[in-house]
Amino acid sequence: MRIWAEINTAALQHNLSRVRELAPRSKVVAMVKTNAYGHGLLQCASILQNADYLGVATLDEAIAIRIHGIKTPVLLMPGFQSEKELQLIEEYNIDSVVYDPFQLALLAKASKTINVWLKLETGMHRLGFAPEVAVASIEQALGLAHVNVVALMTHFASADSPDPTKTEEQVQAFKAIVDQFDIPLSVSNSSAILRYPGLDSDFIRPGIMLYGVSPLINGQASDHNILPVMTLKASIMRLMDLKPGESVGYGSEWMAMRPSKVAVISAGYGDGYPRRPQGVMALVNGYTVPVIGRASMDYLTIDVTDVPVVELQDAVTLWGEGLAIETLVATIGASSYALLSDLSMRVPRILR
Repeated sequence: MRIWAEINTAALQHNLSRVRELAPRSKVVAMVKTNAYGHGLLQCASILQNADYLGVATLDEAIAIRIHGIKTPVLLMPGFQSEKELQLIEEYNIDSVVYDPFQLALLAKASKTINVWLKLETGMHRLGFAPEVAVASIEQALGLAHVNVVALMTHFASADSPDPTKTEEQVQAFKAIVDQFDIPLSVSNSSAILRYPGLDSDFIRPGIMLYGVSPLINGQASDHNILPVMTLKASIMRLMDLKPGESVGYGSEWMAMRPSKVAVISAGYGDGYPRRPQGVMALVNGYTVPVIGRASMDYLTIDVTDVPVVELQDAVTLWGEGLAIETLVATIGASSYALLSDLSMRVPRILR
């Protein structure tokens, strides 16, 4: 196998347990959107189906979960955009976020009871009823014949930051609206679960922390006893000896400064690996080694000069167990969210 992503099912279950430990009074909406952050939608939804809800980003994801036979309540985060989508939500028994008056107008046409989560704008300025219309919108939803309001929710813009100013402003803006109603609340994403455990709302919405990655700026998963779920590996497909002065790859961006042994591995930017991984390390046979040169679409090179024993077909870890993805993204200034979510579908996800 040229490249593969091992999905550690025990680690995923452990991380869900950690979420429950951190917020024991909250129900858990386990986010499996965007192919479960690149880990495999149906595989992870099956493992996480003992959560209270599964959160998705598209109607296709929600329907796939239902067709797969998973009965856990599903929350469609951006909600429906048309009457046709509203009909599918009814058909497949999906909860929907509602954030705009046009959705309330469509809900007035519903023929059966629909569970909705009303999203309020408190400072993210993305989706949500603006503060000046929030109370009236909540009251309108409560008055609709076929609508059951499950929760009032908002989303934090800066909970990953050590500066609490923005988050505290959002909390106060949210409370100013919701304190008028006796309705369950949902505010905390992964960052807030870890940084603001005292918020402890009725529903929490963990995402990337479920997959063993810290959402906090300069954070590490090990800081919170969460375990990496994905370990990305590829095979060594060629070994070669280079003389001093010989270069590797497009643009000759790396040159041997000593007699060197270089391995070509079967991974590249076509798989979702960074194209310019300067300073990034890989793991082979227990040794941390530098990734060298510019990544090709299908190939990557590593310097294995200092590895005592290395052979063709040896597995190389690119991130995951033993090599935290947070270290990689910090080195190249990338986002762990993007790196995981952009992992190509040509990379098989293998449950371990």
